[in-house]
Amino acid sequence: MSKVSDRIDLKEIERRAYLSYHEDGLIDILIGLGLLAAGLYFYAGMFWLVGSMIAIYVPIYMSIKKRITFPRIGQVEFSKSRTGRAKNTYYFLVAINVVGVVVGFVFWNAFSSEIRPEWMYVMIDNYAIVLGIVGAFIFAVVAWITDLTRFHWYAALTLVSLGSANFIASPFIGHVVALGFIITVAGYLQLQKFKGKYPIVQEN
Repeated sequence: MSKVSDRIDLKEIERRAYLSYHEDGLIDILIGLGLLAAGLYFYAGMFWLVGSMIAIYVPIYMSIKKRITFPRIGQVEFSKSRTGRAKNTYYFLVAINVVGVVVGFVFWNAFSSEIRPEWMYVMIDNYAIVLGIVGAFIFAVVAWITDLTRFHWYAALTLVSLGSANFIASPFIGHVVALGFIITVAGYLQLQKFKGKYPIVQEN
């Protein structure tokens, strides 16, 4: 019986260490900045560059992590199941990018043809709601995979922020930028809280 409880305790300890590892808010800041960049890309007509952001942001994220997080809580080596979750998150985001490119190609091909399917007009008329649902779904899945509960709030915020563009007479890009700004600020506040909770101890 004690062995079972020990196993449960070890899993809980690892879970808390994992949450502390992501308590720095850096992933939030990068997501927020990514949304801000996506808004600028769409505004400049360079929307095809959005898919490349994951490849660019991952090494940047790890570099900042080594400078801010590791000196405060150390470099943690998690179990295979926990690291597997992190890999699943990465693969999921890559898959979303691939699907996005494919869907974009399908839309472009359908829009270029003389006969356009009815579903395409429905999607175009309600694109803000569709993108809000997709964005909320991505945040919800990442929250489920990583156990980062604050991402559930981001999912709800994304649904409301992007979906509301369908009913408010304001540019959709403005909603994307506003969402990115809110998440960036939330990440920054999380980072400051993390620094206060885990200060760097100077050795004499």
